[in-house]
Amino acid sequence: MKKNVVMKVLLAGDEELNRKLLRHFLERIAHCEIEEATNGQEAIDLLRGQTFDLFVTDFEMPIKNGIDVILSILGSGVGDTEIIVVSGNLLKFMDELSNRAENYEEILERIYPLPKPLPRQIFNSIVQKCYRRISNDVG
Repeated sequence: MKKNVVMKVLLAGDEELNRKLLRHFLERIAHCEIEEATNGQEAIDLLRGQTFDLFVTDFEMPIKNGIDVILSILGSGVGDTEIIVVSGNLLKFMDELSNRAENYEEILERIYPLPKPLPRQIFNSIVQKCYRRISNDVG
């Protein structure tokens, strides 16, 4: 991996400790520029002004939840953003997503739902895959 390639990451979650831990994991895996949002609306606002390589979000957040943000990303035509959803209740997340999204199967091909506590090896693999993709795009 080319060390000079910077992966732009948007990290969204209402719990500061979880954001700090995810930031720490991300910075150990790849050279990242990380923006943080404390709720779904902040994430949507940040997404309107910038492009991100990776979006890591909690499912349950105030104002707008992770599904609101995912649907906003996918509805805006931002095609290359990898999406990781972290949730303490994946069944609730999948149920709500299936009820709200007309293109549920397509969305499932674009996201990586992960449980809490976070399976670090799987998280690391997804982040490394994203970093390799952007490194290859640049190189």
